[in-house]
Amino acid sequence: MHSGALWIGYFIFRTYASQLEPPRIQSVYSIPIQVGDKTVMLGVGVLEWKVPDELNAIMVEEDMLKKEAAEKAAKEAALKQEEETKTRRMRRALAQIKIAGL
Repeated sequence: MHSGALWIGYFIFRTYASQLEPPRIQSVYSIPIQVGDKTVMLGVGVLEWKVPDELNAIMVEEDMLKKEAAEKAAKEAALKQEEETKTRRMRRALAQIKIAGL
């Protein structure tokens, strides 16, 4: 019980302690663009943003869940294929028995 309370307390502390930083402008480029009959300068900014570890963990978890779902689907497809193969073999064996007149 105490470890759960400690974990929740640590999580709340970490949320307040690690302030999210907004993206920082690395550089700005001015690009001339033709609008109608006039040329205007369009400023394009290149940003840098350190993605918080919490967001990275979420993306990693989502990738793991997708991978697990794909593996599960592949296993189910393999089992279905195996069952279909067994069914075909049984039908062939029954057909051969009928042909042999047994």
